[in-house]
Amino acid sequence: MSGGGTKPTVGSGRGHGGGEGHRLLVIAAAAIEGGGLREEVLKHLSGRSGHVLVVAPALADSSFAHAMGDVDEPRRQAIERLDRSLAALRDEGITASGDVGDSDPIMAIEDAVGTFGPDEILVITHPEEHGLWMEDDLFDRARKTFELPIVHVTVGPEGEGVEDIEESQAGADSSDEPEIEGQSDNTPLLSGRDIAGIIVAVLGTIALVVVVASCPGGPGFEALDRCAVATLIAGLMALINVAHVVALTLFESLGYRGGWQRMFANLSLLGTPVALLATLLVVNL
Repeated sequence: MSGGGTKPTVGSGRGHGGGEGHRLLVIAAAAIEGGGLREEVLKHLSGRSGHVLVVAPALADSSFAHAMGDVDEPRRQAIERLDRSLAALRDEGITASGDVGDSDPIMAIEDAVGTFGPDEILVITHPEEHGLWMEDDLFDRARKTFELPIVHVTVGPEGEGVEDIEESQAGADSSDEPEIEGQSDNTPLLSGRDIAGIIVAVLGTIALVVVVASCPGGPGFEALDRCAVATLIAGLMALINVAHVVALTLFESLGYRGGWQRMFANLSLLGTPVALLATLLVVNL
């Protein structure tokens, strides 16, 4: 656990190819097409040789779709956005590569920082009233999480032009966070998917306990076996949910992110409804 009120942060550490000049990570919630956006990228390269990595997060259009792991359409849109962005940058003679990122943009940034080792991050989003669900407050969440310099560009409602630009210097920024009584700087920064997972885990576990408690007993091994199976299913799911919630709320600053976090999040979000349905079927056989 980090001490002294320090926020958990992810910083730059030069990745592979550290001698390739300036390395710019672009998180593209909107395609890089308009002249203003291309000029913004060129400005950050400042005539230096360098490499641009474009990451297009597979953004869901609602919290429910995000929580349910509905990725097919968001991924298709992200691929299209990525292809258009890379084509526009290469037309300007910029060395650029790209990838589709996680549906949680913060995790997409974290993955790219670890593999690419950028010198700075450029975040491109739509205005708040026109953006997809996980675009909301992305710049604020990113600058409080990562130690790299971050520039946030807001495009027009239809993705055209540049409406606003704001910057955050190197070092995780918590200067404008209001002090909340009883809340320390070690409080985890939870994403929308994390919060949805906690809600599903808590309510689902309570529902599983209620269903198992209602299992009708009776003479013979059949009723005993039925209740035992229901208890086993509910117990395993409850253990997974408790482990996930505890890890999210207490141990995130120790690195509960990446593959393990995604695996347990999916088990909790998708497994809990399945376990509840299975338990209901077993109890009512």
